[in-house]
Amino acid sequence: MLQTIDKLNIFNHSTGLSPFLLLDGHDSYFELAFLKYIYSLKSNLDICIRLPYGTSYWQVGDSSQQNGQFKMALTVLKQALVTMKNDLQYPFCIEKHEVIKLVKDAWHQSFSKVLTNKTAIAQRGWGPLNRNALLHPEISCTNTASSPVITAQSSLTTSTVAPEELNLSEGLAGTVINRIVAAVNKDARVNQAPAEAFAKRKASAKEAFIKHESRITAGRLASAGKFSLDSDVLELQRGRNDEKQAKCHQREKKRKAEYDALFVQIQDLKQKKLSPEDWTVPQLTLMIRWYRRPEDAALPKTKRERLVRYYETRRSASSRATHQVAVKKSSPSFFPSKSTTTFAYSQYCISARRS
Repeated sequence: MLQTIDKLNIFNHSTGLSPFLLLDGHDSYFELAFLKYIYSLKSNLDICIRLPYGTSYWQVGDSSQQNGQFKMALTVLKQALVTMKNDLQYPFCIEKHEVIKLVKDAWHQSFSKVLTNKTAIAQRGWGPLNRNALLHPEISCTNTASSPVITAQSSLTTSTVAPEELNLSEGLAGTVINRIVAAVNKDARVNQAPAEAFAKRKASAKEAFIKHESRITAGRLASAGKFSLDSDVLELQRGRNDEKQAKCHQREKKRKAEYDALFVQIQDLKQKKLSPEDWTVPQLTLMIRWYRRPEDAALPKTKRERLVRYYETRRSASSRATHQVAVKKSSPSFFPSKSTTTFAYSQYCISARRS
């Protein structure tokens, strides 16, 4: 979509103004290819991610005018379709090709209605942009703004009684003082604890974000206090991608080393020209490991059972190798093929197992 917008020159980048794009928290927007593109020379966008929670309050597609109407229209259309098919003595079911028309008709009764879409956009404060979603009752009740404090003015500005002469612990005066202190402490806990907990969560999320401890999501970005896809997110994804490629390389390198070591042992055993019946249990286990299939069960315990397993896996490996070569020869040229190195390595494995 963005490539098409750039190709059609929808936005004039020569003015120095950057178009603004507001996206939801889908994982595809955090992929490295997308982040690279929006920071390439072809695109000059300022992109922000919306809050990953409470989407029913601010996301227009979740409104009753769109998603609600779509579900109701789709229910009515499906009921009418199965009723008609039942009257005509057709199978009482909905076929795959009928779903397309059902969705199309329901779409025209919901998402395609311009007037109701404008109403949904205005109710959520997107057009005009007035943050109207914050006035929703379930959101406004979470407002932590302090309530107004009523102060009483007194004609006495100073007291001539020394503090040590006041009764603060006994009788009715002591009870009142204790209740006042308890109320003040309770208010402090209610007002300060959420703020402190939020600050701790934000600090821990930001630390995890910097240390690459978890994958990037809209929720983790919001917890870290970030809502824009800036260069920090791009560099973080680049670092995670480099780490992933390095781990994959090390894993493949380890597998290649294990294969080479196993291949040397197999060649040494084959040079002895012993029959499978004359092999020792470790030698038989080695050959079973060479021909092992992913679907094979656990290794048998007795030598006789392992010998049977060896013949089964060897015949299966020979048939698979013959089938792979036949498919490779008969495959059309437009079929995607492996790289030269990978194919040569696979052919090397096949020839080694055949011998």
